[in-house]
Amino acid sequence: MKRQFSLFGFLVLILLPLTVFAAAQPKTMDNKTTWYGGPAGNVSTKVEGTTLEDIASKAIQQAAAFGQPVQYESEDGKTVFQAYPSYGKSKCEFVHGKTWEDGRLVKSKILEVCNRNYEEPVPYAPRLPAAVFPRVR
Repeated sequence: MKRQFSLFGFLVLILLPLTVFAAAQPKTMDNKTTWYGGPAGNVSTKVEGTTLEDIASKAIQQAAAFGQPVQYESEDGKTVFQAYPSYGKSKCEFVHGKTWEDGRLVKSKILEVCNRNYEEPVPYAPRLPAAVFPRVR
């Protein structure tokens, strides 16, 4: 006995899991919204028409560059992204990024950001004692 599959059955088997998966994704990832914020101690800036991933990337780069915490908040106030630097002085440093939605932590990630223009500090050269170079009067 030969089985025949209908087009409707095929669509249900393929498209239903895809729509359930798409519905489970966070809504803020796709929405382009207006964000307010910036590094701590600086004037709050307005960034229009960007997604959460774009603003997260920008905040992580700013936290690594300025060495200060960075926070961006969506225009409706429901989503907040915070980035905290590791306060290390090296070529690469770690930044901890947190995404908050409606007051609860949704995502937390630690990323390594490397600075190409970083120069290693010059090692400390101790001064010679005064006995080696006597004063000339």
